[in-house]
Amino acid sequence: MKVLLLGDQGQIGSNLKILLEKKKNLDLITWNKLNINFKKINEIEKKILKIKPDIIINAIAFTNVNLSIKNKKEIMLVNYQAVKKLCLVAKKINSYFIHYSTDYVFDGKKKSFKELDVTNPLNFYGKSKAMADNFILKSMKNFLILRVSWVYSYKKNNFIMKMLSQYTSNKKNIINVVNDEYGTPNSSLFISKLTIKLINIIKKKNISGVYNISTKGLISRYDLAKFLLENMNKKYIKNNNLNSVKTNLKEKIFRPKFSNLKVNKVEKLINTKCPHWTDDVKYFLKNLNYDCI
Repeated sequence: MKVLLLGDQGQIGSNLKILLEKKKNLDLITWNKLNINFKKINEIEKKILKIKPDIIINAIAFTNVNLSIKNKKEIMLVNYQAVKKLCLVAKKINSYFIHYSTDYVFDGKKKSFKELDVTNPLNFYGKSKAMADNFILKSMKNFLILRVSWVYSYKKNNFIMKMLSQYTSNKKNIINVVNDEYGTPNSSLFISKLTIKLINIIKKKNISGVYNISTKGLISRYDLAKFLLENMNKKYIKNNNLNSVKTNLKEKIFRPKFSNLKVNKVEKLINTKCPHWTDDVKYFLKNLNYDCI
């Protein structure tokens, strides 16, 4: 089986690459922004047509919500137009298409969301991802849309690593964290392992659709920050000046208040219960190299 992974240097893609490389009887090809350019979509199509993968996994996305207003053109190119092209190529060569989506397609007005709840994104990032989801649903037969939330990894650009960086900093500034955004943190390792399970199922069963990929539980960002402080290696803590604040309603970029994703559907498919987020985070902290923060 030949698998093409797009985005092998991202949070999910980098973990997924390591796990896929360990699988026998799998021909893995990985691309990243160094060897593909979404501004030249037709060239990407030609490259894919040459290798004809059995599965295309898209782990590339423009995820910087704060830049979503200024970079609308780039967001649409990466999160929507490129996905459309990948879908069309996948259909042409009969490849299975796996795509990662986000909790930000929802408005966060209720505490938990099922796969087929109506999407209503609050910001342009969420809108671009919802547009891609809708295109896949309408045009593809052999696909998985995997919705994820609050992703973290040992790469530095995520909430958990940013908090740990501030805790281990010599700067004694106040660390303000919002207490009115609730969600479920998910490590890229957990997401990647579950993706591998789904790939194994794809080889045996003809399944398609949207699946939420998440650990269980619900926590505010502030309480998650407290949990990190309480469970990290104490000898590295240099600043614990944590302060609880409300979301700044004057900001132009809105985020969902609740981002919890229900996982009953994927649990039934893999016949395994998803772990609680606390177990996932504790494992992450146990294996963290603090010197690299």
